[in-house]
Amino acid sequence: VGKTTSVAKLARRLQREGKKVLLGAADTYRAGAVAQLETWAARLGIECVSGASGGDPAAVAYDAVEAATRKVIAMGYVDPKRIGVHGHSYGGEGAAFIGTRSKLFAAVGMGAGVTDLFSDFSQSWGWSYQVSGGSGANGNNYYLFGQGRWGFSPWENPERYHFESALTHVPEVTAPFLIMHGAADPTVSFTEGMNFYNALRFNGKNAVMLAYPGEGHGLSGLANRKDLTIRYFQFFDHYLLGK
Repeated sequence: VGKTTSVAKLARRLQREGKKVLLGAADTYRAGAVAQLETWAARLGIECVSGASGGDPAAVAYDAVEAATRKVIAMGYVDPKRIGVHGHSYGGEGAAFIGTRSKLFAAVGMGAGVTDLFSDFSQSWGWSYQVSGGSGANGNNYYLFGQGRWGFSPWENPERYHFESALTHVPEVTAPFLIMHGAADPTVSFTEGMNFYNALRFNGKNAVMLAYPGEGHGLSGLANRKDLTIRYFQFFDHYLLGK
């Protein structure tokens, strides 16, 4: 079963449970993906936020998250001044991009996300002299043919790579950021989180960096998991609940 069909099945299940559903067609580079999701949304009678095929996927995710957030605000479900956003890995990349550009969120948490897509294209994933646990493959195929599915390199379209990178929009940030990254991450380089933190601080933004030595793309140590959980609750409780 394809991704769009699976999304449609999940949307239908949520509908049957009485939930309000909104779809975001952010897979803008896979042939037919946007049209397929729009077709399913029409059949189910639900809203679908989309852009042009070949457009900016992070921008579509930004539009979809903002649309959903504005909807729950209008429905009276949330306090518009106390909303946070969080993501990890690919979701961390999205949360960072959304957090740098949106003014709807009072606090942003992101873990192990790419923040500079231009440099990540050539990043040696999984191996370096400091991190030796992976294969050493780089990000080329990821962006050309894999999960990124862009189909072009940073040198063919540098403007797109720079715009889609959260690092580019750091001067626009208004919300505090909590950044988490394993220092031995073999999937997304630790420098992605560290450079983003440094950029935020250089631009006078409120940012906290949680670096976990010896940890990879996710935390495996129980003590570190507890520490991260405590610190996340402290961060969001402070900025969303005033504790």
